[in-house]
Amino acid sequence: NKKSVRLDTTCVANECIAHRVRKINRVISSLYDEAIRHLGITVGQMNLLVQINELINANGFARPSELGPRLQMETSTLSRTLERLRDKGFIDILRDDEDGRAQQLHLTDKAYDLLQKGIAPWEKAQQKATQLLGSGGVALIHRIDQAIDAES
Repeated sequence: NKKSVRLDTTCVANECIAHRVRKINRVISSLYDEAIRHLGITVGQMNLLVQINELINANGFARPSELGPRLQMETSTLSRTLERLRDKGFIDILRDDEDGRAQQLHLTDKAYDLLQKGIAPWEKAQQKATQLLGSGGVALIHRIDQAIDAES
C-alpha cells in the first residue's frame, strides 16, 4: 500500500528557473540541430569545434583543460564529446610535446570543411532563435553569459 500524499508544488511548477532554462535550451538547440543535421553533427559538437578553432587561432593550440571551464562542461562530458568528434574524424587528440601529461587538440581538414559548410545554416538558425527570443532576450542571454564568465 502506497500512501497517497498531496503536495503543493505550485510554486515550483510556476517559478522554477531551471525548468524554464532547460525548456528554452531544448527549443533553441533544436533549431540549430535541425539546421545542421545534414552535416552529421549536433550544435553542441559544432560549438566545441568552433571553440577549439578559437583557441587554436589565439594560442596556436587547444587543450581539453581549457575547454571545460570555457564551456562550463564537466570533464566526463567533454571527454565523451571529444571522443565522438575524434571517432567522426573531426579532431586529432595528441600528447602535448611540452607537457607529456597534457593533450592537444587539432582540427582535421574534415572539421574545417564542416565548419565552413556549417556557417550558412548556423546563420539561419541564429536568425530564427533571435526572432523567437527577441533582441532583448538575446541581449539578456549575453549579459548572463558574461556574468557567468566573470564568476568563473
